Amino acid sequence: MLFVVKKMEFSLTDQSKRSLLEVHISFHAELLREFFFSRGGVWRYCYLSLSSLFFLSFFCGLHSIWPHYFEEIPLYPAVIFFAFLSIRFGLLPALLLAIPGGIMLDAAFFQTPGTHVLMLVVTAFAASLISERFPLPKTPIAAIVFSCALATSAFVLMQLLFFAGGLAPAARLALLPKYFLLALLVNALAAGPVLFASLGFLERIFSRPKDV
Repeated sequence: MLFVVKKMEFSLTDQSKRSLLEVHISFHAELLREFFFSRGGVWRYCYLSLSSLFFLSFFCGLHSIWPHYFEEIPLYPAVIFFAFLSIRFGLLPALLLAIPGGIMLDAAFFQTPGTHVLMLVVTAFAASLISERFPLPKTPIAAIVFSCALATSAFVLMQLLFFAGGLAPAARLALLPKYFLLALLVNALAAGPVLFASLGFLERIFSRPKDV
């Protein structure tokens, strides 16, 4: 493959024409063309940025209205979404999106501002713990199940800590079979794989290079 390279050079000299500062800039035309016009180039970054904001709003909205219609099924869409972000794109993007996501959930549930921000930060961190032990490309099933399980566990335990009102410790423990064990089954074994597969499919279709 032929790469056309264009160079620009700038220099700063003193009165004796000695070079004080030299700057060399190279333009690789073929690489720049590939970056701006290929599916894995700038379009990928635009897609990931816009889709992240869209899916953040969608899953946080679904998370907030789900209990009103299916109270008996402890599904946490926002938690699964942050587990996906943590092991697919790294902890930093998940932590950054935890701020607007947590604010949306606080507003939806009329909670103290910052409560859900903290919960999503801890959730994202918990999910990221398995990223090195079970990399998503190499062990997808284990990565999905364990990341969703850790994220759900952290979120449910914080719910029982922050939102259980004046319940005694024994009463809170009595809620674990429903709000913890059932939540693990729903989120880690059912909803998690579906969401991971769906978001991964959309990424491959719209932004990921064909050879990746």
